[in-house]
Amino acid sequence: MSEQRLLTVAVCTFNRAAILRDTLDHLARARIPPGWQVEFLVIDNASTDDTDQLVRAARLPRPPRLLRCPIQGLSHARNMAVAHARGEAIVWLDDDVRPDPGILEAYVAALDQYPDRALFGGPVEPYFENDPPAWVRTLLPQLQGVFSLRAEFPPDEPFQRGRFPAGANMMCRIGVHRQIVFETRLGRVGASGLGEDSLLLEDAMKLGFRGAWVPAARLEHFVPVSRQTTRYVSDWYASLAVTHQIMNRSTAKASSRILGMPRWALREWLEGLTRYAIYRLLAGPESWFPALRAAGYVRGVLRYHFRAPRT
Repeated sequence: MSEQRLLTVAVCTFNRAAILRDTLDHLARARIPPGWQVEFLVIDNASTDDTDQLVRAARLPRPPRLLRCPIQGLSHARNMAVAHARGEAIVWLDDDVRPDPGILEAYVAALDQYPDRALFGGPVEPYFENDPPAWVRTLLPQLQGVFSLRAEFPPDEPFQRGRFPAGANMMCRIGVHRQIVFETRLGRVGASGLGEDSLLLEDAMKLGFRGAWVPAARLEHFVPVSRQTTRYVSDWYASLAVTHQIMNRSTAKASSRILGMPRWALREWLEGLTRYAIYRLLAGPESWFPALRAAGYVRGVLRYHFRAPRT
């Protein structure tokens, strides 16, 4: 009898026991492909709720290994998962998703179908905590990144910045992680931060690793009421701006400054806020959303330049 192959599934979590229970219940229904074993890693990123007890009681096909990462930050937790993973590839899932029962079968099939590929991602659809506001329904195509959603792309659709797999649903061969770590300046810390997954994928592609979309590796991503606000959308774009500055390895450029911040960015931020306020009163979401997005993004640029070393 041939030796079984091993796949790692990693879920990082922080103080979200209630929603993690739903994720693990759905993951328990995932079919294990013939000839494969699956190890389940749950990385507790310094939670103070009952995450430990929940994980120990989870009824997955194999008991999950619970790892405790005491340093707050998703990148720290992901790097701990890599250090303990024994599989030939790692499937990365968020703690607030509902995986399709066939997700592991789809990813395993992709490993064999695309032996020259090392990076994989699948579709991510939303499931809302409530009936979303009208503006969210109208703008949903523009809010794909904000809610970590991904369309169903054909397998050979190129991976590129702005169209990478979501960290909520991606897989990497272990060789990628042996060469590249998650950037600890990026990634969620508490309730904010993003981009550690995109930077890892971008760096992997620079090293020659190639990607493939896996349309059958589907899941749904939870969108709570707290994320269905214009404030959250603005904050997300501010975090995206910080992420882009770090991904570009930027430093603050010399320019005219006010209180240490570039004058041009302050001007664009104020102009964006003004346009948003006017359009919000007089027009629909399609008109005010670009102004909200621009103002949020420039606010992130200001934040980065305020903290960055001067050159």
